[in-house]
Amino acid sequence: MQFKIGDKVKFLNQKGGGIISKIISPALVNVAIESGFEIPTLSSELIVIEPTTFSQKFFKEDFKVNMPDTTEDDSNWELPDRVSSLLNIAGKKTLAKGVFMVFLPHNQRWLITGKLDIYILNHTDYEVTYNYFLREDDGTFTGMDSDTIPPSSKIYIQTIDREEIRSWNRGILQLLFYKEQNKKVLLPVSSSFDAKDSRFTKEENYTEASVLDGKGLYVNIAEMSKQAALGTDDLDPKYGHLESGGIGAGLYREPSFIEKHKTGADEAEVDLHIEELVEDQSGLDTTHILSIQLDYFSKCLESALSNGYRKLIFIHGVGNGTLKSEIKMILDGYKGLEHRPAAMAKYGVGAIEVKVFHNR
Repeated sequence: MQFKIGDKVKFLNQKGGGIISKIISPALVNVAIESGFEIPTLSSELIVIEPTTFSQKFFKEDFKVNMPDTTEDDSNWELPDRVSSLLNIAGKKTLAKGVFMVFLPHNQRWLITGKLDIYILNHTDYEVTYNYFLREDDGTFTGMDSDTIPPSSKIYIQTIDREEIRSWNRGILQLLFYKEQNKKVLLPVSSSFDAKDSRFTKEENYTEASVLDGKGLYVNIAEMSKQAALGTDDLDPKYGHLESGGIGAGLYREPSFIEKHKTGADEAEVDLHIEELVEDQSGLDTTHILSIQLDYFSKCLESALSNGYRKLIFIHGVGNGTLKSEIKMILDGYKGLEHRPAAMAKYGVGAIEVKVFHNR
């Protein structure tokens, strides 16, 4: 049912009634009662009493209510510090170690009314760097904030009206954890959150914890007790990086010299024609050209042997046969290699096939 300010209403689940003094949302209104208080009430728990309707016959009370000033008193409110330390209030509920979003009502008397401050709480011993994204109605994400929170601290994000909750309660938080000395390194977190609209309309969902002054609606982003981590046992002892198939990738290495010529698993094909090796051949005599070709051949061969290649094709061309002879002479000096003319149907008489039986 849609209400408007000034409607006289009756409570369905308890005695009494009052007058609608404020529309908080389509599902929640403030009802001013005779004692002068405003009671936040779900619309579904109210019925309008109209003098001209049949329902008035069931409710004879006349509620003498003075309409309160509906303007929120935020005159004493000050913009919170961007970053501040968490409290440790004795006697209040101990909050588990982790990272939380908190919606903290300005009105601590009527928790389901008024403005809310949004914080990210870092209740850990780590420095936490975060990226904060909000989910839009069309399914896209908008980056709203990015910063670093010191250990045992909170960071202020925004102050919102109740009508804005739907724009701020869904999204993704990405987290990175840093501490100077660690037995294990915590893995990054990408955590989606969706604080349902209905949670904001029930006072029992607001918790009073020792880290904040006042009750707030807490959204769990990352619990330390469940956080995955990596230690020295997760590293490959031979190479000092994560084992293949483990979490994450190994250390970056420069591609090997032969890799650009790779044609398959442990196979490569190298074209030694001078135009494939240098952009400008002008001014090069035959001796210089041969030197460049043999140098490139040697680098490819050494790289292939070092990286476990098993089959190589070197295209030397026909020419006068000098390059082919030099290549064969070099190959004959290696143990564990076998060379022969490459497939004639594909290469004619201008290529050598090398098979590697073991690395040096």
